[in-house]
Amino acid sequence: MIKMGKNLNQQRRGKGSPTFKTPSHRFMGKVKLVREPAVVIDLVRDPARSAPAAKVKIADGTESLMPATIGMYVGQTIEPDKIESGNIAELNKMPAGTKISFIELRPGDGGKLVRSAGSSATLIAVEGKTARIKMPSGMIRSLPAKSRALIGVIAGIGMRDKPILKAGKMFHMMKARNKYWPRVASSSMNAVEHPFGGGRKQRHVGKPQTTSRHAPPGRKVGSIAARQMGRKKRGE
Repeated sequence: MIKMGKNLNQQRRGKGSPTFKTPSHRFMGKVKLVREPAVVIDLVRDPARSAPAAKVKIADGTESLMPATIGMYVGQTIEPDKIESGNIAELNKMPAGTKISFIELRPGDGGKLVRSAGSSATLIAVEGKTARIKMPSGMIRSLPAKSRALIGVIAGIGMRDKPILKAGKMFHMMKARNKYWPRVASSSMNAVEHPFGGGRKQRHVGKPQTTSRHAPPGRKVGSIAARQMGRKKRGE
């Protein structure tokens, strides 16, 4: 039996091959929360990240990268569990209303949430083993109270104040992270590139935009397992 067709481009990207992977040499290194007292020895700019990072030196002489907050300076001492901007503490040791960032989903994972430049979350309350946090989107999340977080707002808050006036600048920004850019409308693509592509005379989808819940990744586009599409009729 001869198999016709090929995988879509988005399916090829999703497999994680080196073609679509960000080169490791573009990263300064892994940014994580430190556990021991440390001293900030440098503030560095990482082209693959939106926010600057702080290079810190731990007491045993090893160096590490951690996220930089607004107001952090070279020579600053990072003291765990001390409630000051730039320090790291567990959620159950912070007062309610504290601005936090680089939050751990699970204790010890190094920080997974609220990492982009200028972002911060707010600690609402700690109830037993659970801490309630208001995310930058406004959503309320419950996390383990033993999870650690960085106190303060991630630096680089003015990164998006200056508009991107040229497509070339955006090209180089995305190239550093190996992101898929520019984003092309699905109905403008060829039929081999997207399920909604292949329009001849005009740009249109040409097929129902509902997709089976059991469709493979990459072809599960449009409205997934939708009961109905469009506006309801009067009286329904």
